[in-house]
Amino acid sequence: MKDPSRSRFSVLFRNLSGLLCLLCLSLDTLATSVADTVIQIRWGVYPLLNSPSNPEANGTRLMWIAEDGSEAEADVTAFNERYVARLLAVGDGRFDMENGYASARWMGSSEASTKAAGTYTTGFFWIAGDSRFPLTYWGTYVEPDPDDESYDWDNYLSNDEWYNKVWSTNTLVTAIQEKSTGRLFFLSETPGGSPVSITNATFNIRTDEGDLPPLPGGNTFTYWANTPSMKVYLGTEIPYRTVWIADHSYTAEDLAGYSDEAIRFAMAADLGVEKLAAEERPFTLRVSEFTLTNDRGSVKAVVKVTFDAHLSDGSVQSILQLKGGSYLQLEAAEFPGGPWRAVAELSGADTVALDSSASDAAFYRVHLVY
Repeated sequence: MKDPSRSRFSVLFRNLSGLLCLLCLSLDTLATSVADTVIQIRWGVYPLLNSPSNPEANGTRLMWIAEDGSEAEADVTAFNERYVARLLAVGDGRFDMENGYASARWMGSSEASTKAAGTYTTGFFWIAGDSRFPLTYWGTYVEPDPDDESYDWDNYLSNDEWYNKVWSTNTLVTAIQEKSTGRLFFLSETPGGSPVSITNATFNIRTDEGDLPPLPGGNTFTYWANTPSMKVYLGTEIPYRTVWIADHSYTAEDLAGYSDEAIRFAMAADLGVEKLAAEERPFTLRVSEFTLTNDRGSVKAVVKVTFDAHLSDGSVQSILQLKGGSYLQLEAAEFPGGPWRAVAELSGADTVALDSSASDAAFYRVHLVY
């Protein structure tokens, strides 16, 4: 005969098992929804007038200054041939004009496009960046152990609070990059002026995606460039160190211990600093040869410049293209002690033919200008 207490226990155990399975499933579903949460950032130069769906837009346009001094809305084709718009996260925004931002990470890029101006628009030139990231892009929340007495429970943050704090720590910058050189420029309300479109990002993130409408609703945040004049131009240049840091995903800790010369050279040559030999001056730069000819009384000079990086594996790499506005300045003199005069600017290792006005010298030297 069956023991009724054992039967009741079996039923109770099965019910508890079912409840536990449902609880596990609920937790798995919650974990999945949090992990799948998408953060959308819409940014750029967006000449749409302010509206409830675009509270950050005010019709601001990107402008050019023509040779005759007049201004006009930027041309899409000309812009895309030379530039690309970039969204940059720069941590707490610490900045100085020599080194740029202390930290930098690319968050998106966008070319310009043409859209027909309508009732609520002020121009045809649009930069509409759309960057999407997993909620865990800056790290994953870990619930503290309730038995951990060393944890600072007075500053406890819930799931939502933690993600909002982490995302809102990052300042966002909309900038314009020159494709050929990598040089990066702020947007400004005046040509070459002080920067705008630096946003101390405030996110109001919800991790319960199930209660949110689909994108572009939900966790969508807009950071459109806007100014009182409704115009922006290319502004001051952002020090190239910022570009180099973002390109190589460096942190301040990654660069600790490297000499200033190694860092400056790695930036100019667009190399990872860890690839360079551990030398104070990890490159060779010299005029390796030159020839003078006299063609019916016309003196010509052909000068060859050698520019090699010394790499940590013992090899050398010829540097043919410098970045960030750096260049090689070739100088000439009639006597070893000078006076020296600049006769050419080179973007890297090269052979240059000098015309007669610059070739009447017997001595040449070259140096790197950052």
